[in-house]
This record gives sequence, structure tokens and C-alpha cells, in this order.
Amino acid sequence: MPKESDVLEKIESPLKVLSSPVNNTDTPFPHTFYVEDKPEETSLLTLTEGYLPTEVENLEEFRIKLPLINHSGTITDFKYGPSTSLVFEKIQEIKSIYSWSTKTTIKVTVSANTVVKLFVQKTGYKSSMSFNIVLENVNTFERYHLKGICTGERLGNSIGTVADYKIDGSEVLRKYNYPISE
Repeated sequence: MPKESDVLEKIESPLKVLSSPVNNTDTPFPHTFYVEDKPEETSLLTLTEGYLPTEVENLEEFRIKLPLINHSGTITDFKYGPSTSLVFEKIQEIKSIYSWSTKTTIKVTVSANTVVKLFVQKTGYKSSMSFNIVLENVNTFERYHLKGICTGERLGNSIGTVADYKIDGSEVLRKYNYPISE
């Protein structure tokens, strides 16, 4: 369960902008934006107390569970979260438990003398959480008590904003939000 020292902060990815062809005519035409979206997760384990002997091998093969952070920012039980290798001081890409990839088509009409732009941005959470791990050498039964901090990011929900602009970019003619993933 989350501890008082665990921190969640809402974050956003850089804005991605897609543009339709410019319509320099007086006749509207259809255009379709194709957007693929999938969650992105990273983790970094930092050891703050304890040590491992230098002869320990294959720590990358040890998997530990990370907490699951849902779309509303609630930290849930570790047993349902993604797993990561027990490697310290190295940012790791996490294979998400959400294996989905959303492919969305957004059909628009490019009005006369305009250009349509689609702005896509992911939202998610940056986390900093403490951990305690006890490893035991199966040959010597020696125990290693490790404490540290796990920091990570999860970007998952995407929202698209579609806007019509005059060709010179001077005025927004219409603008609306479009959910890419939820």
C-alpha cells in the first residue's frame, strides 16, 4: 500500500502537431488523420540503504512488481502492476501490462482557404515511491536488506484537439477536443 512519503505528480508529454494539406481553394475537401497511441512507462531504482556483494550475478533476471497507477492517479496493489528487472541506477523501459495500442482515425472536412491541425498530447503521472527488498543467498542463507526509491513515469491517456485555421494562421475558426485513448 502507498506510504505517506510516496509522491504522484500529474505530467503531460510534449505536444505533437499534425497538419492537413492546406486548402487554397473555395471547395472543402475531406481529410483523415491517423493516430496510433500506446502507453509509455519507465522506472529507475535507486538504492539508499544496503548493498549487494560484488559477486552477485544475473540481477537483470530478478523481476520485481511495481505499483499500478490508474488513469485517475490512484496507486493500487503491487501484485497487479508491471514488473521490472532488479537493476539499480539505470532508467528502464517498462513493458506495460496494458499491451493495447489504439489506432484512431479522425475524419475532418478542410474548409475553403483553411488548414486543419491536430494537436495530440499524452497525460499521466510521475511517481516517487520507497521500497524495501530482502534478498537471500540460497547457498549461504545470507540476507541482504535493501531500501531505496523507485521513480518512474507513466504516460497513457491521449487527447487530441482539432482546430481550423485561416491559411495565414491568423484566426482559429473552430476547435474541439477528441479523445484518442482513455
